Amino acid sequence: MFGPEPGRDPGENPMQLDHYRLVREAEDRNQEFRELFKDVEYESEGVLYSEMAFMSLAVSQFEPLRILEAGRGRGQSTELLAKLFADMPVLSVECDQDSENEAVARRRLAGYSNIDCRIGDAQVLLPETSKAGDIVLIDGPSGWPGMKLLFKLLASRKFDLAFIHDVNIGTPYRAFLEKHLPSTNFSDDPEFAEICHGLDEKAKDHLPSANTYEATQGKFGYGLSLACLPYDARINYNSLGRKAGMASLKGSLTRGFGKRS
Repeated sequence: MFGPEPGRDPGENPMQLDHYRLVREAEDRNQEFRELFKDVEYESEGVLYSEMAFMSLAVSQFEPLRILEAGRGRGQSTELLAKLFADMPVLSVECDQDSENEAVARRRLAGYSNIDCRIGDAQVLLPETSKAGDIVLIDGPSGWPGMKLLFKLLASRKFDLAFIHDVNIGTPYRAFLEKHLPSTNFSDDPEFAEICHGLDEKAKDHLPSANTYEATQGKFGYGLSLACLPYDARINYNSLGRKAGMASLKGSLTRGFGKRS
């Protein structure tokens, strides 16, 4: 574990997610989620319905003022955020204003008054516009750039919770989180997956065979995996960001040597 952020009290109690409460409420609210999601079409490689339910249940243990999203794509996850957090503003950032995906997303989200869709680089725009009390979902940039953005935002000390997508078992990002931040919670937790995998009926044909519920039943690894990181004042997130940058550089060099060999 790294040293604390400058200016933070290292004795400050870390934020914690109550796993047992989350599982209990997943059972209680499963039908509610099913009804809420039934008219939202799934987009390939998008955040799963169960993963969005996981996010909602985790956020309900805190008192956020606003939801931020990095990576809008075709707007599926943004639409789910609009429904799940209908009583608060959702700021969604996407980098490519000229793509077909952005046109689809704009049409899809036109009827939601709590969504603010912006175009720009999330790595610049989100740190500039974030406020105390925000919670963020990172689904683009992906990979190490997404991890670096995650730590940059947590280092700002404005976020009680941060979420990042596509960190399944076997990825270097999952290994990084498990090594350096063992308090991270994952949506592929077997107890949660057992309760909520049925929400993903429309998405199950899009899952890799190794990540289906049938293949992972009783084990971690279901779905595409959403990680939830409660803020911990004892951790130096700037140091973690630098370490993620080094891991990214190492991976790029390894791939480069592999191509030349």
